[in-house]
Amino acid sequence: MESLKKILGSSFHEGITLEEVDKALADKKIVSNEEYAILEKKQSGGYVDVDKFNKLQEKLNGVDKEYKDYRESVKDFDTIKSERDTLKSEKETSQLRETIRKSGCKEEFIDYLVFQTTAGKIQKGEQFEQNVKSFLKENKQYSNQSPKLVINTGAGGDGKGKGGSAEDEKERNASINSKLREAAGIKVDIGNE
Repeated sequence: MESLKKILGSSFHEGITLEEVDKALADKKIVSNEEYAILEKKQSGGYVDVDKFNKLQEKLNGVDKEYKDYRESVKDFDTIKSERDTLKSEKETSQLRETIRKSGCKEEFIDYLVFQTTAGKIQKGEQFEQNVKSFLKENKQYSNQSPKLVINTGAGGDGKGKGGSAEDEKERNASINSKLREAAGIKVDIGNE
């Protein structure tokens, strides 16, 4: 009976009828024990209001979408950066090839000289073209500007030759062979035995 007194407050009196109880409770919001337990947990922080939850869920979905968009943009950025680096490398290689070509390298050795450059055998920089020319001068087999070789065979303008001994012929042949080797960049050290 005490709990009924609490609920009805001033409307409670001895001998109250069921109709009077219904009338007194009509203005009051009554919850079941289960609903009361939920309300109690809400007030203590155990439950979150549905509206508050929905707002937080929408905000979370928005952040999640922003994150996914960001990840996509980062992928695009990484792809663009990689493509840029590739193009930059190709441009540098193309410039090296053109400078090497202009410096007088045979076409079939241009890639080899590019390799020598990236390996550090030919120095890049402001003096690159001069460095390539120096390399080609030291390594004539790669140069398309091989020196023209004029060899005096001893033959006169009429093509009959000067004649002479077999010893003279050997000397002329040795001289011709020596000049051919020199023009080809082949060094032969014939020691005195």
